[in-house]
Amino acid sequence: MRSAEYESNGAISQSQLKTLDESPRKFQASYITRTLFRAPTDAMEFGTLVHTLTLQPTMIHDQIATIPPEVLTSNGQRRGKAWDAFCEATEGKLRVFEKDFDRALKIAEKVWSHPFYGFAFPKFGAVEKPIYWTDPIEPVSCKGIPDIVAEEWVIDLKTTKSLTGFLQGRDELVSKTIAEFGYHLQAAFYLRGASIAYGDPKTRFAFLVVETEEPYRVYAMELTPQAITAGEVKMQRLLADYVRRTQSGDWSEEGERSLLQVGVPSWAM
Repeated sequence: MRSAEYESNGAISQSQLKTLDESPRKFQASYITRTLFRAPTDAMEFGTLVHTLTLQPTMIHDQIATIPPEVLTSNGQRRGKAWDAFCEATEGKLRVFEKDFDRALKIAEKVWSHPFYGFAFPKFGAVEKPIYWTDPIEPVSCKGIPDIVAEEWVIDLKTTKSLTGFLQGRDELVSKTIAEFGYHLQAAFYLRGASIAYGDPKTRFAFLVVETEEPYRVYAMELTPQAITAGEVKMQRLLADYVRRTQSGDWSEEGERSLLQVGVPSWAM
């Protein structure tokens, strides 16, 4: 879980760059005027639980609190003073139902048993440790929390409802999901940041992607050099755009003041 110190640091993160890529106006509302707040979804909180259990199991009692049955009514509603007392006692922790904790533990065990995790585990140097650096090309302060830094590797744990359709192709695998969610941008960002922060080159980036539903399949995927290069190009374009917009104060989007001519796809005929 991210600390208040990390959240308050004004450096830019890879998730912020993704928001800028999606919409400069959303970036402005989220991080400049701070009028837009996105509450964590249930899926995001479950992902946090899986990350903590898998990567930092010794931190469970400090970061996670399972909801005891006595603070809930028979139909699952919060029980007045009992719930309030529980919340006071667990302030700052992620509160989860026992059934979700048990499911997350099964998922963690699946990740631990994957051969790639077994290969990487002895090499672990840092796990979910914040890093800070200045981009060597653009004058931008950056920050990030790579899941795992292991010698020349940076490894990221991802949760997904289903791995079906995650990969396409036969001889040369590609992933529309990685492209659509900007995971190649994240890879380039973390490889550069970890290389600078730790003082030695990090050149290989892999994902451990695990399903959050049975049978909890796990895929290990290393991004190709071409995918990382594509992420670097996108990263540098967005960092340059960030510098330009912060200097000018212009967060406008193309077409927002125009009358747009809109048609329909050919299949609509």
